[in-house]
Amino acid sequence: MRKPLEGLNIIEIPDGVAVRYCGRLFATHGATVTQAGAPRTTGIGFGGAASDGYATWLDDGKHRIDAVFAAALGAVRRPDLIIAGQTRTIVESVDAALNASGAAAPLRVALTWFDMNGPYRDWIGTDALIQALSGVAYATGPRDGSPMLPRGHAPQIVGGATAFIAALAAIIGRANGWQGQRIDLDLFQANLCFSESTAAALALSGEKVVRRGVNRFTPTYPGGIYRASDGWITDPPCETSTIASPIFPTGAPLSR
Repeated sequence: MRKPLEGLNIIEIPDGVAVRYCGRLFATHGATVTQAGAPRTTGIGFGGAASDGYATWLDDGKHRIDAVFAAALGAVRRPDLIIAGQTRTIVESVDAALNASGAAAPLRVALTWFDMNGPYRDWIGTDALIQALSGVAYATGPRDGSPMLPRGHAPQIVGGATAFIAALAAIIGRANGWQGQRIDLDLFQANLCFSESTAAALALSGEKVVRRGVNRFTPTYPGGIYRASDGWITDPPCETSTIASPIFPTGAPLSR
């Protein structure tokens, strides 16, 4: 069966999880994705075999050219899209190579940690920093104690998905006459979706985000993941809930 993005040629600069996840989404949907150079082997996953598995998952279905971007640009036939990031230096070097190539300019989507022209442009980004600045860390962890930062690369996955959506919109736009060539996104603003609703709720109702405890998140609590007598369930809290659910349609209380 033909996949929806077959025929698209994409070059990915594989620096960081976010860029590689964006490239994975294109590869999964049929695009030909070529990585310019080998991705870093550090800073992925939790170390050891888990990191190797994570990297394999991110890069599944992609091709690789062990060369700098300028050489990859000449090796890939008529690239439709460049995915660049996650530092301003990398994006600027890609733009310089595109300007010097003289070829028909492909779309370039840049995904950096922070706005390349903003006040945080020189900061060194991390998943933990994005979680803190976007407010996710504040509401996560035990009620009495310090915030508990979620592990993993959730902020970068959100950023990669955002870049994928923006790139698709640009590709559709080009097919309909849009002449733009550059799209700049950053992980910080992509993750502000988690705090925008909180600010709106505060303005409308005065309700503030509070740390409710492990596995209890504002505003979804009492929805969560709970251990029941026969395993785990994603539903309202176990001991006293009488809210109907697909698993317990009568609203019978759940028990541990």
